[in-house]
Amino acid sequence: MASLGPAAAGEQAPGTEAEPSPAALPPPPSPSSLGPLLPLQREPLYNWQATKASLKERFAFLFNSELLSDVRFVLGKGRGAGTAGGPQRIPAHRFVLAAGSAVFDAMFNGGMATTSAEIELPDVEPAAFLALLR
Repeated sequence: MASLGPAAAGEQAPGTEAEPSPAALPPPPSPSSLGPLLPLQREPLYNWQATKASLKERFAFLFNSELLSDVRFVLGKGRGAGTAGGPQRIPAHRFVLAAGSAVFDAMFNGGMATTSAEIELPDVEPAAFLALLR
């Protein structure tokens, strides 16, 4: 009778490695054990949805965030408008704005819709505009 080789006898074939069982793998490191490798108070950009329990929390996370934003409002001009004395750029999401306001919907999707990535509003105070967006 012909020999079936080492694999048939329950031995591992040369050049192959057995996968470790899940119980043999070490647990993943906890965020506290990574210490200075993780920045403090920063949300992960990958799989960030998993850290938010509801759609409301996800939209709140996206508010005034560059993540997935597709338009920026440039507010104020000159001194006192922004943190560095110049205009302040506020990131936003066209879909969210259009869903919440007929005016924004017309602005982005109407017959004379703007395609610009930046919309200048020189006479608007940044704090007032953020309050409007909320």
